[in-house]
Amino acid sequence: MCEQHKPPYEILQNSYYGTRSRAEIGVNRMVQEKYFTAAYPPHDGPYQLPEYYVPEEHLNARQILYKYWASWGMWYKYQPLDHVREYFGEKIAIYFAVLHCLAVTRAIVGLIVFTLSVKSLNANPVAQQVCDEEHSFDMCPLCDACGTWKLSENCLNSWLAYLFDNGYTVFFAVFVSFWSVLFLEYWKRTSAVLAHHWDVFDFAPLEENPRPQYAALSTEMRKNPITNQLEPYFPARIRTARMISGISVLFMMVRENHSK
Repeated sequence: MCEQHKPPYEILQNSYYGTRSRAEIGVNRMVQEKYFTAAYPPHDGPYQLPEYYVPEEHLNARQILYKYWASWGMWYKYQPLDHVREYFGEKIAIYFAVLHCLAVTRAIVGLIVFTLSVKSLNANPVAQQVCDEEHSFDMCPLCDACGTWKLSENCLNSWLAYLFDNGYTVFFAVFVSFWSVLFLEYWKRTSAVLAHHWDVFDFAPLEENPRPQYAALSTEMRKNPITNQLEPYFPARIRTARMISGISVLFMMVRENHSK
């Protein structure tokens, strides 16, 4: 959720539509009870590009992202993180920045290793011997009532075993071990550059508010010793009674299952 959408979302989440005793509160509960089909922020215009020519500065944010980002033809290009940040917020943009750093180098090397492994399948003498049906060995039965079976029946498994366990995959494992160290240092630099560019060095995540349904059913308010804010509170006797009732129901369900 974008940062600018959080204040109205909090209002919708803490608005009553029924009685407090039944915790009828929040737009999400109304969606669950089929009052609404869905609840989400409206989009800024259509994402489809117009059929006629329109200068790029006149396109809306969704059209820009659809053209230059959410398309299979753009997989090899650098992600427009500034546009992602403007539309989705800093948290989502940081996620895709991490995803880009994680995927590009390792994916390319992994694809090369997999291609070389496939090309070298015919050079594997063990798999060739296993798959040779003319000179296949008779193997011992797998159970008392089973008969003998041919070693060539295990041909597919031998090819797959070689495909993911060969000299190229050993190189890839060594590469990933060194790449993980270099990635951490590279990401420290990249995250600092993005934080400076977006002016979020002093960004502090918002504290998660108590769940509205929990707050509606609470019996009293007490001050949180950490934040010094009033929060919904359930006395120990009510919490103990609910825990005992929950454990009792769980015990009866387990007992009923064992009796069957």
